[in-house]
Amino acid sequence: MLNVEAMEIWIVAPRGFRPSSWVDMLCDIDEAFDLDPHLVDPCYETIDGKKCKVLVMMSTVLNDTTHERIAREELFKEVICRAAALGLNVSVPKEFAGVYPKWWVWLQDYCDKARLALSTR
Repeated sequence: MLNVEAMEIWIVAPRGFRPSSWVDMLCDIDEAFDLDPHLVDPCYETIDGKKCKVLVMMSTVLNDTTHERIAREELFKEVICRAAALGLNVSVPKEFAGVYPKWWVWLQDYCDKARLALSTR
Protein backbone atom coordinates (compact mmCIF):
# COMPACT_ATOMS: atom_id res chain seq x y z
CA MET A 1 0.00 0.00 0.00
CA LEU A 2 1.35 3.40 -1.01
CA ASN A 3 1.89 5.87 1.81
CA VAL A 4 0.57 9.12 0.32
CA GLU A 5 2.14 11.07 3.17
CA ALA A 6 5.61 9.88 2.12
CA MET A 7 5.24 10.68 -1.60
CA GLU A 8 7.97 13.13 -2.61
CA ILE A 9 8.03 15.63 -5.47
CA TRP A 10 11.65 16.33 -6.43
CA ILE A 11 12.99 19.47 -8.04
CA VAL A 12 16.44 18.64 -9.40
CA ALA A 13 19.15 20.83 -10.89
CA PRO A 14 21.54 19.48 -13.49
CA ARG A 15 24.97 18.67 -12.03
CA GLY A 16 27.12 21.80 -11.77
CA PHE A 17 24.10 24.13 -12.06
CA ARG A 18 24.76 27.73 -11.06
CA PRO A 19 23.90 29.63 -9.00
CA SER A 20 24.33 27.02 -6.31
CA SER A 21 21.71 28.84 -4.20
CA TRP A 22 18.95 27.76 -6.62
CA VAL A 23 16.93 26.08 -3.86
CA ASP A 24 16.48 29.43 -2.13
CA MET A 25 15.21 30.86 -5.42
CA LEU A 26 12.32 28.38 -5.62
CA CYS A 27 10.37 29.35 -2.52
CA ASP A 28 10.57 31.01 0.85
CA ILE A 29 11.66 28.06 2.99
CA ASP A 30 10.56 29.84 6.18
CA GLU A 31 7.08 30.45 4.75
CA ALA A 32 6.81 26.79 3.76
CA PHE A 33 8.03 25.79 7.23
CA ASP A 34 5.20 27.85 8.76
CA LEU A 35 2.68 25.81 6.74
CA ASP A 36 4.31 22.51 7.72
CA PRO A 37 7.85 21.93 9.01
CA HIS A 38 8.18 18.85 6.76
CA LEU A 39 6.66 20.31 3.59
CA VAL A 40 9.90 21.21 1.78
CA ASP A 41 13.41 20.02 2.46
CA PRO A 42 16.57 20.84 0.53
CA CYS A 43 18.78 17.77 0.59
CA TYR A 44 20.98 15.47 -1.47
CA GLU A 45 19.66 12.37 -3.23
CA THR A 46 21.44 9.77 -5.33
CA ILE A 47 20.16 9.85 -8.90
CA ASP A 48 21.68 7.57 -11.52
CA GLY A 49 24.54 6.82 -9.15
CA LYS A 50 25.38 10.52 -8.62
CA LYS A 51 24.73 12.66 -5.57
CA CYS A 52 22.48 15.59 -6.58
CA LYS A 53 21.08 18.58 -4.74
CA VAL A 54 17.29 18.24 -4.60
CA LEU A 55 14.41 20.25 -3.21
CA VAL A 56 12.00 17.66 -1.84
CA MET A 57 8.41 18.80 -1.60
CA MET A 58 6.05 16.43 0.16
CA SER A 59 2.88 15.62 -1.75
CA THR A 60 0.88 16.66 1.30
CA VAL A 61 1.23 20.12 -0.23
CA LEU A 62 -1.70 19.03 -2.43
CA ASN A 63 -3.94 16.97 -0.16
CA ASP A 64 -4.70 19.36 2.67
CA THR A 65 -8.37 19.99 3.36
CA THR A 66 -7.83 22.69 5.97
CA HIS A 67 -7.98 26.45 5.51
CA GLU A 68 -4.34 26.32 4.34
CA ARG A 69 -5.22 24.39 1.15
CA ILE A 70 -5.04 27.46 -1.09
CA ALA A 71 -1.69 28.57 0.36
CA ARG A 72 -0.28 25.07 -0.13
CA GLU A 73 -1.49 24.83 -3.71
CA GLU A 74 -0.04 28.26 -4.46
CA LEU A 75 3.29 27.15 -2.98
CA PHE A 76 3.27 24.09 -5.26
CA LYS A 77 2.54 26.21 -8.34
CA GLU A 78 5.15 28.79 -7.34
CA VAL A 79 7.88 26.18 -6.97
CA ILE A 80 7.02 24.54 -10.30
CA CYS A 81 6.88 27.90 -12.13
CA ARG A 82 10.21 29.00 -10.67
CA ALA A 83 11.75 25.62 -11.51
CA ALA A 84 10.67 26.17 -15.12
CA ALA A 85 12.16 29.67 -15.16
CA LEU A 86 15.49 28.25 -13.97
CA GLY A 87 15.43 25.27 -16.33
CA LEU A 88 15.33 22.64 -13.58
CA ASN A 89 13.78 19.16 -13.65
CA VAL A 90 10.72 17.79 -11.85
CA SER A 91 10.44 14.17 -10.77
CA VAL A 92 7.40 12.53 -9.17
CA PRO A 93 6.67 8.96 -8.07
CA LYS A 94 4.89 6.76 -10.63
CA GLU A 95 1.86 6.65 -8.32
CA PHE A 96 1.43 10.45 -8.38
CA ALA A 97 -0.96 10.36 -11.36
CA GLY A 98 -3.31 7.93 -9.64
CA VAL A 99 -3.36 9.73 -6.31
CA TYR A 100 -3.50 13.30 -7.67
CA PRO A 101 -5.08 13.04 -11.14
CA LYS A 102 -6.06 16.73 -11.30
CA TRP A 103 -2.54 17.86 -10.37
CA TRP A 104 -0.92 15.30 -12.68
CA VAL A 105 -2.80 16.79 -15.64
CA TRP A 106 -1.90 20.33 -14.52
CA LEU A 107 1.76 19.34 -14.07
CA GLN A 108 1.98 17.62 -17.46
CA ASP A 109 0.34 20.56 -19.23
CA TYR A 110 2.47 23.15 -17.47
CA CYS A 111 5.71 21.26 -18.01
CA ASP A 112 4.89 20.76 -21.68
CA LYS A 113 4.14 24.46 -22.23
CA ALA A 114 7.15 25.61 -20.20
CA ARG A 115 9.48 22.97 -21.68
CA LEU A 116 10.20 21.76 -18.17
CA ALA A 117 11.60 18.22 -17.85
CA LEU A 118 9.11 15.99 -16.03
CA SER A 119 9.93 12.41 -15.12
CA THR A 120 8.53 9.64 -12.96
CA ARG A 121 10.54 7.33 -10.80
